[in-house]
Amino acid sequence: SYSFCTLLTTQIKPKMINDKMWDLAGEAETLGEDIIALEEHLVVLDKERQDTRVTARSMKKKPKGSSWVLTDVGLFLRKSNEEVAEGLHKNQERLEDVISESRGEMKEKMRRLAELENNEDMQKWAAAFNLRPLGKNEANFNPNHE
Repeated sequence: SYSFCTLLTTQIKPKMINDKMWDLAGEAETLGEDIIALEEHLVVLDKERQDTRVTARSMKKKPKGSSWVLTDVGLFLRKSNEEVAEGLHKNQERLEDVISESRGEMKEKMRRLAELENNEDMQKWAAAFNLRPLGKNEANFNPNHE
């Protein structure tokens, strides 16, 4: 599978676009893909964080001294409420750290992408291909809406 930049490099490369522009366009494409992947990763982490909260809340309804049976691929463990609560708390802290780190990474990539979009060579790139931003109606296109 070819990326957009690879396809343009091998098929359409206009003479007015220099190698620096191609490098910037490739970097912008990579950053865009990374940002999308990070957004998807954050959605998964947020769901896991919410599931952990729900489990912790349900534990508070259990009487003191009760226990949980945990299963994992044929392994059964009996843990006290306190042990499970401690494990959930550690998992929650780990999730918060990973989410914070991922958000920081995404902000940095978005900052770099914004720099590239405002770069004079990237604006020449867009002009060479007659690219323009989508209008409001185009961006909200819904084929099922009449």
